[in-house]
Amino acid sequence: MGDILRVEHLKKYFVKKSVFGSSTSIVKAADDVSFSVGKGEVFVLAGESGSGKSTIAKTILGSVRPDSGKVFFDGGEIRTDNRSLQRIRTNCQMIHQDPYDSINPRMKIAGIIAEPLEIHRVGNKDERTRRVMSVLGEVKLEPAGEIAEKYPHMLSGGQRQRVVLARALALHPKIIFADEPVSMLDVSVRAEMLELMHELQIKHDISFVYITHDLATARYFGQRIGILYRGRIVEMGRIDEVLFNPRHPYTQALTDAISHPDPANLHATKKIRIVDDNVHTGTGGNSSSVASQSARAGAADGCRFAPRCPYVISECSREPDLSDVKTGHYAACHVNLELRRDE
Repeated sequence: MGDILRVEHLKKYFVKKSVFGSSTSIVKAADDVSFSVGKGEVFVLAGESGSGKSTIAKTILGSVRPDSGKVFFDGGEIRTDNRSLQRIRTNCQMIHQDPYDSINPRMKIAGIIAEPLEIHRVGNKDERTRRVMSVLGEVKLEPAGEIAEKYPHMLSGGQRQRVVLARALALHPKIIFADEPVSMLDVSVRAEMLELMHELQIKHDISFVYITHDLATARYFGQRIGILYRGRIVEMGRIDEVLFNPRHPYTQALTDAISHPDPANLHATKKIRIVDDNVHTGTGGNSSSVASQSARAGAADGCRFAPRCPYVISECSREPDLSDVKTGHYAACHVNLELRRDE
């Protein structure tokens, strides 16, 4: 399986000013990010809010100009000229988190789905109409003729998200960037939407970049995963290998945050072993010692997770590289231990 998308050393920094403009700071939204997506593969970008997930997607699609790095799509490099951007925007589509904000409320559903076909001058009017009806059927919005004549406010949240998916499918894309596509939906509707996306991904052999903070939906839909922390991928590999055998403390913290009730003891709680605000919340060890080590390691050139990490060592004073800890499993951690959850 060849790569349809390859991102190499992508960087995008923003300058953040204080309220009164007296000081500035640099926000590293994407900091030396590299990954690839195979043809027909679902690659997950996961991390907490503000980790840089959406910025990376927008940078790849050309909505945000990168500071450095390269993006290769289907064997060719995507540059900032109009021809390159036209190529990637025709073949790559995006599904946003809030369907109501990403579609024009004054347009009928038929016009919303046909809009990208008109922009890219695909087919004539009759061909575009047939394509609209076809994709409405594919996303199970039926009767298609009736739905096509409605406005967005006349549909439910789940139906509007299906409209956004139909619009993304209209151009027969090779990749779809799905940015938190189910986070605003009810749990039951969320499962239906994920199942639909999975069916369409297999049917059309579409690659997905699935952007989320929800590791449960990530495991259901994804095949490989990259864990982002403050603009940098800290762990990457096959999704079950990463989630069930995390090799980076941040990944361990994310998986430990998922509720795993113990039928034998419903009142049992897991220990949280993450340093935050100079407080060590795990058991054992000297909290002040760990905090002081973390502060030293979290210097400008050090590991960005060190101030919150209970495993910090002196080597953490320099940024770790993403290295292969097991075939196809990468982690950026100097400690490089096989981290396991507390039993």
